[in-house]
Amino acid sequence: MKVLKTLVAVLTAGVVLSGLYGCNSEKNVSAATTQEYTVKKGDVSLTITAAGNLALSKTQDLAVDLFYTTGTKGTISSVLVEAGETVKEGQVLVTLDKDEWDEQLTALQKTLTTSQRNVTTKTTAVTDAERSLASLERAVTTAENNVDKAERTVNSKKLLVTQAELAVVSANNTLFDINEVKKIQDNIDGAEYAIKLANSILIGENPVGGIQISDIAYWTLLRANAQTELITLRAELRELLGGSSATTSADVALLVAQKKYAFEKSLLDLEDSRIAVKDAQTAVATAQTAVEDAGYAVTKQQRTLSNAKLDMEDAVLTLAETEKKFADAKAKSPEIKAPFDGFVTKVNVSGGDEVANGTTAVTVADPNRFEADILVSEMDIMKVALGGTATISLNAMTGVKLPASITHISPTATISSGVVNYSVKVELDEQAASRLQQSSSTTATANATGRAGNMQAAIDSGRMTPEQAAQFQQRMESGSFTPPDGAALPEGFTPPSGTGSGRASSQSQLPSTVTQNFQLKQGLTGTVELIVSQKSNVLLVPNGALTKAGTKRTVQVLKSDGTTETREVQIGLADWQNTEITSGLSEGEKIQISKTTTTSNSSTSTQQQQRPAGGFIIGR
Repeated sequence: MKVLKTLVAVLTAGVVLSGLYGCNSEKNVSAATTQEYTVKKGDVSLTITAAGNLALSKTQDLAVDLFYTTGTKGTISSVLVEAGETVKEGQVLVTLDKDEWDEQLTALQKTLTTSQRNVTTKTTAVTDAERSLASLERAVTTAENNVDKAERTVNSKKLLVTQAELAVVSANNTLFDINEVKKIQDNIDGAEYAIKLANSILIGENPVGGIQISDIAYWTLLRANAQTELITLRAELRELLGGSSATTSADVALLVAQKKYAFEKSLLDLEDSRIAVKDAQTAVATAQTAVEDAGYAVTKQQRTLSNAKLDMEDAVLTLAETEKKFADAKAKSPEIKAPFDGFVTKVNVSGGDEVANGTTAVTVADPNRFEADILVSEMDIMKVALGGTATISLNAMTGVKLPASITHISPTATISSGVVNYSVKVELDEQAASRLQQSSSTTATANATGRAGNMQAAIDSGRMTPEQAAQFQQRMESGSFTPPDGAALPEGFTPPSGTGSGRASSQSQLPSTVTQNFQLKQGLTGTVELIVSQKSNVLLVPNGALTKAGTKRTVQVLKSDGTTETREVQIGLADWQNTEITSGLSEGEKIQISKTTTTSNSSTSTQQQQRPAGGFIIGR
């Protein structure tokens, strides 16, 4: 009953105030009146207005993130949330089968171990190949040295041949230096010469100058005698050298035998030396072949080493990839958690489901992150800039403006029926939206409770009737309450900030008209105002104070003696209510504003320019 009584008092308290101000009238008369206004500084802005709908701007699809082999599905173990449920950052939303997860992780770890062993094996193969190559390269060097040695051996054997040839000549000379041998040899030489001379003369040659050949028979006989003698002499030489000559003494025969043996031995030595040269030359060829074979073996081993290095590099790359996969797998979790505070918008899986990697399990959204898309005409789009400020007024919540910023301007136009527009996206200030939703119920309740207590005290004391309180409350909620000069408000009552002037402060609290437990929702319709130009702390006058005369603007300045002066002013930026004065007025000067009033026998109702949709701004 106490709560009901309080609410009734709130709804009826305005009637008393209305009676005090004389609001009851049966006849109204329109008349011109004036209002005094003191020139002061304030803020003014120029806006572009368009309609739009709220949309969640921060949503995230939480996908199943498997590290399993491509094509392998995972199994959902449990789903711990439902659509619409509020979640906190880090809260577990969905879990995957833990046993299945661990089994796949163990398999991946085995693959990693195999890759590590493979790298070790391939590295060892490279080391072995490098050592074999070094050994083969040394073999090439050895073979080349053997060629050099064999060539030196050939040269040495050739020297021995020369030495043996000299020995043969020397032994032959020694043999024929024996008198008996020399005598026979000289006779042999004479006979051979006679035969040669006779042959030359008989064939028409004359090898001896001045000798006349007159008798062929002579030379023929001479040649025949020389030939016979040569045969006899050679036979004697053979007998002497053979040791069978009957006419030769024993000493001579012994000496001849000794010299002959030395000569024959030198001949044998010469033959051996020549054979040794041929053997050395064969050794050179063999050594050269060994060099070629060793070189080929080196080339072959170089290819083997190159292939071993490629195999090792492949193994290292495979190991790196496997290590990364294992590290990524260890970093992942079979639990899908909320990435931020928000609420669940959609759940796509159930416990026991088999899902492929990348399947969206849950979608979450931030309830304090909203945006709106609007269309701006081609005439205004050049005034809009990224990062610019804006406000959004929701149809479902009269009297509140939410700050926003411009986050996207479409580079391409939307053309419909010849009308060119550009899509512009604005995003609500996250902190302001959060404060709105957190304080909506508590602020509204506190404001209503405070006024109810004040007005109930006024009713109880007899200063206000329930009817007057109701009318007063109605005016308060409309934001248009302006008590006349000199009117006494109920004791203990203080109007909310922002009332009394028809204009709210940008830093004001929530008005009492905010719906209790109000929540921003996707799809809410509202009006977006893009602030394309604004000025702060400039001289302002109400638009109604200005009079236009051609291109000039004038105001009525109230002088100290009570008279008025028409003064020309220069204006700057203007909005729906106020205009900037750039020159012609000073702060603190008073001006008069003409208004149309409706007068009755006991009250006056002022018709003022009304503010468009919006009102209280939730500060950034």
